[in-house]
Amino acid sequence: MSTSYAECLSEGYLYELTHFHYTPHKDPFFALVREFVIANGLRSLADVGCGAGLDAQALLAAGHDVTLYDMDSPGLRYAAWRLDRDHGAHGVTRSLDLLGTEQHDLAYAVDVLEHAPEPAVLAELLFSAAEYVCVNLFEHDSGPWDGRDMHYPLNHWSLLPAFGRHGDLVQVGVSGATVVTVWRRRGR
Repeated sequence: MSTSYAECLSEGYLYELTHFHYTPHKDPFFALVREFVIANGLRSLADVGCGAGLDAQALLAAGHDVTLYDMDSPGLRYAAWRLDRDHGAHGVTRSLDLLGTEQHDLAYAVDVLEHAPEPAVLAELLFSAAEYVCVNLFEHDSGPWDGRDMHYPLNHWSLLPAFGRHGDLVQVGVSGATVVTVWRRRGR
């Protein structure tokens, strides 16, 4: 499916995100996150690129402190409303430009890197926000962006060294067609 930037800001995209949440595609990613968080006694999580916030809602219900970051959109506003209504979680949503202004134990970005025109810049922001960073990577593609949608090719030859400049790889897993990586921030 191809999604444009304008569609991402629409209410229709909110429904697409909700539908996608209830498919099994991200289950292995979040199983790895939950296992890692529990094994390492982590509490404060940053959901980067949170969309409608349904993943964060499940983690809040499991007792974690979650702050949600995304671009201003109907999805982020809906997440704020629903989390306040269902969990009394006031003020847990933030604009993406505030990422790194608050420290978390772990920042995760599931199905997000391929939406960033400069994923190495996003990697640096993720490490500025948390001790641990968890992302999933779609297949390597060194070709040019086709200019038609928000899914940029992920060139692992440049992306993995960008992550390696900021942290050490501590865990790898598989989630559907993606590879899940967990990194520990270096030098703090």
